[in-house]
Amino acid sequence: MKPTNALKVLTTEELEAELQQRKSAEAQEREQKREQYESLKKTVIKDLAPFAEQLSENLTAFKNKAFADMGSLYDLLKDYSKRHQDGKGNFQIEDENYRILFKR
Repeated sequence: MKPTNALKVLTTEELEAELQQRKSAEAQEREQKREQYESLKKTVIKDLAPFAEQLSENLTAFKNKAFADMGSLYDLLKDYSKRHQDGKGNFQIEDENYRILFKR
């Protein structure tokens, strides 16, 4: 029997009950997926947050150290460089592997 023929056999009440049952099943499936999403979201946050906090602390420590060290070098540079005596100008330091640019 074709599905359209099966629909003709069912009463209106039976059709409405079937529709309600299907809607209920779809709603349960959506709710289950939402719960899975929420659970995974909480897990991801709990896993990533400590790394993010540590990275933030490391970046803050690096920034503070970099500015302090480069500031000290800049102060020494001002002592003997006419270009930097008035506190203006950028400078860079480098070796065979790295170059660090300090912008004022």
